[in-house]
Amino acid sequence: MNKMLLILTSTLISAVTVAAQLPRLGATISDNTKMYFGIGRRKGNHDSMKVVKGAGVTFLGMRRDSIVDSVVFSPDEVSTLERYLRDYERLLSSQVDLFVSDSNMRRILNRVAPRQFLEMNVRQISFRLSNGSVVTGIPLVATNDDLLVSEGETFDPATDLQQRKFTCLPVTLIENITPDIGAASPRWLNVRGDFTLFRTAARLADLRFAYLQNIPPEFEGCITSVKDENLEYANELKVLPRSTSPYATAFSGVISTMLSPDAVVELPYGSRYRNSALQFQPLSFSTGIEASMYISELHDIGLRAMLVAQPPTVQDSVPQNSLGMDAYSLHVMGTWHIAPLDSVGYNTIGLSATIGAGPSFLSYRGRTYRDAKNLTTSGTGLALDVDLSVSLQVLIFKSLIIGLRGYSMYQQGLRYSVESILDERPNQMPWEAVISIPQHSALFGGVQLCLTYTSH
Repeated sequence: MNKMLLILTSTLISAVTVAAQLPRLGATISDNTKMYFGIGRRKGNHDSMKVVKGAGVTFLGMRRDSIVDSVVFSPDEVSTLERYLRDYERLLSSQVDLFVSDSNMRRILNRVAPRQFLEMNVRQISFRLSNGSVVTGIPLVATNDDLLVSEGETFDPATDLQQRKFTCLPVTLIENITPDIGAASPRWLNVRGDFTLFRTAARLADLRFAYLQNIPPEFEGCITSVKDENLEYANELKVLPRSTSPYATAFSGVISTMLSPDAVVELPYGSRYRNSALQFQPLSFSTGIEASMYISELHDIGLRAMLVAQPPTVQDSVPQNSLGMDAYSLHVMGTWHIAPLDSVGYNTIGLSATIGAGPSFLSYRGRTYRDAKNLTTSGTGLALDVDLSVSLQVLIFKSLIIGLRGYSMYQQGLRYSVESILDERPNQMPWEAVISIPQHSALFGGVQLCLTYTSH
């Protein structure tokens, strides 16, 4: 049955893709073209992609003649996809981020990831060929076998690719390279059609190339692979793609107690006892760090460590019955990030949500008073925290994001231990106050300032 299904699927693909036509693409696209246009946002999962075009468009990732991936565009998105492919370089070079400002273009950014592989600041260089002619242009890309050069003083892909204003030179035809411009240069480095001499001459001439790793499909007739580690290419510039690198977030803020634990102190009162409620301190300060990693286009997972401390009250002279965490509470939780900033729309401002859960270790300070004198004790607790937060984030640099996070945290108490308060005076019976927490759960709300660093 599976074999029959594979045969039928392959037949359907063959029948439909023959007529499949999208701007700059054929029925089958290479891994280079897929990465250049950012189709599917996946790496190394397949050997090639087949284009199935009916009412809509489907890109099928193929590996060993089997379908391992698919990216689907609905019929009403096809015209936007065609414009994305046809005007790709013009969209990249626009001063206004047209990928974001156009609402139709924004819809498809969860299936395509525009990237800027072109380095514009590459200088002209001259080559003398074996027939004696001198070619001057912008070095675009090279392998051990071929060199691709623009035909003008500058290279504008938005127009030059359409007009095919570039020349493919086999390395075997190159006699010399100069870091200067023109035949009058006194500095010529020998190549003599030799691959090894070409690499050496390129290094000595500090020759840089306009493209790194992936090239426009128009170049594939000359250059099929640019992954030559011996040649220096221009740095890859990306248009805020979804980063797959781990990232770290430092944060600090304030916490308000929205629902406090129900705690009481049992006090001696003559021959009887009376219970007094303890007031939980209403304001705390938080600080911590979070490490996260990419798992999919819309989701990250991470680990957060947060320290919560309350303002010290040990020296307070006002008699009071209170319960607080003058020492600390330490929270460790796993986090699940939904729609991180750079995942959808490539905005410089965005929203993301985070769900977290994990244990917290509490250090309590309980207090009561006798004869207007404060008496204190300490204790510990263990709880389970569940956190929901929403962050407003602003991109400062490519790798630096600042954000404001609002969050709520529910704390389910698991166990606690608070020592009794014992006051012993000469010629009197010992006086003992017992603190208990019948309802250990609490609810907190807060706001934090966050700073995120990620390496691209």
